[in-house]
Amino acid sequence: MKQLAERIVRESFRMAGIVNDLLDLSRIEFGRSTEWERIEMNGVIKEVVALSQDSARRHKVELATSGNFAAEVFGDRTQLISAFSNLVENAIKYSDENRLVKIIGDVRVDDLTIAVIDQGLGIAPKDHERIFERFYRVDRARSRSTGGTGLGLSIVRHVVDSHGGKIEVKSNEGEGATFTVVLPRQKD
Repeated sequence: MKQLAERIVRESFRMAGIVNDLLDLSRIEFGRSTEWERIEMNGVIKEVVALSQDSARRHKVELATSGNFAAEVFGDRTQLISAFSNLVENAIKYSDENRLVKIIGDVRVDDLTIAVIDQGLGIAPKDHERIFERFYRVDRARSRSTGGTGLGLSIVRHVVDSHGGKIEVKSNEGEGATFTVVLPRQKD
């Protein structure tokens, strides 16, 4: 009976996560509750790293940042934090213990590039586009065991698109993954 109760609680949390992610996705898709402003991305990345530290410790994964994030973009801070948090949390969840997740920034004249790199399970090239679809899972068994709603990367893509950016993934099975986001810089 105790196991059944624990499973009900777990599934309730999972369903609540799905509902919250669907609400977030619909707000992003329809432009609701968007607060556009000039955003210093260095602060966004620092906040994402701070929010992800507990998860990294639990999974015995190290987070490291390098490069340059000191660029302004015009956008919604909450959405950008959500998008990069999703990328970093996925990198943590799908990495083996004692691995490194890197977040690398590169400021160029017209844009800011941020790459989230893990040493995890990797993603077969045939799945690279499909992983951004709602509820798509590369492997249902591994996805179920790591948690998540199947909406995270769909949210990331919508946020990046709504900010005039682009996202791509480079990965092969068993070789980790690199998610690269390019956002246009806000110019004076």
